[in-house]
Amino acid sequence: DSGGGGGGGEDPETIGESDVHPAHNDADDAKETPAPAPAPAPARPCPTCAGTGDVTGDVTGGPSPFARPRVDPRRLLPQATLYFHLAEESLRTGTGVARFEGVGPLTLPQLREFLGHTNVRVVPVADLAGQRPVDGYEVPARMREATHLRSPACISPWGTNLSRRKDMEHITPYLPPARGGPPGQTSMDNLGPLSRHPHRVKTHGRWTLTQTGPGSYEWRTPHGYRFAVDQHGTHALGKADPEQARATTGQCAPGRPGDDPVCLASRSRARSRRAARPRHRGQ
Repeated sequence: DSGGGGGGGEDPETIGESDVHPAHNDADDAKETPAPAPAPAPARPCPTCAGTGDVTGDVTGGPSPFARPRVDPRRLLPQATLYFHLAEESLRTGTGVARFEGVGPLTLPQLREFLGHTNVRVVPVADLAGQRPVDGYEVPARMREATHLRSPACISPWGTNLSRRKDMEHITPYLPPARGGPPGQTSMDNLGPLSRHPHRVKTHGRWTLTQTGPGSYEWRTPHGYRFAVDQHGTHALGKADPEQARATTGQCAPGRPGDDPVCLASRSRARSRRAARPRHRGQ
């Protein structure tokens, strides 16, 4: 057309995307056939049915083979050992007071109520009289347990430590058998639980300790004062005779001859203590 207007002509033909990009034309693609649905799994046989759909077995009490086994929740609880101390007469009469270790006193009805509502594991009573002595220095666990049950508190005068973390002190100092010590030095007749401070006082402070009976002890201070400690507590016994106190503590009395055995032993212990002291620089 040689005319300059061009406004009266027809609209050009619309070009589609398939004509521009033939590879992107999905109109000619074959339609996909959907995959067939999987066949349902065969039903599990009913353990209580006879094949007719009617329930024939017991479904109320018997466990199902398809159910998970149940766990007793009591078996998941942590185990704990409880110690109750009571007198033999309380077991015979059914009356009295028991001491719950770490808690305090309980009446026997309270003890029965406590044990009746708790999963309790009964532990045999330790035979305090059947502990055989040993030759070694270390205290066996069974003997340590028996000593604690016999004397639960620190055996120092007015001791109040009731814990199990105490030192088991040899009342008569332990002497190794290789150096002439007798056999059976570690026994119930030569042990007592002591806290660390009174243990050091007894070892280095010239306090003497003797065991007068099962669970009974007697202390003597360097000045001669005596204290008895047993299951009933501490009892002040007063001051001993000066000569007897010196003989017991090993101190040399004035006027004694230099070759007296007590004086010789006292001077020997003094030399040993001086030799064991740490020396500082310049000394």
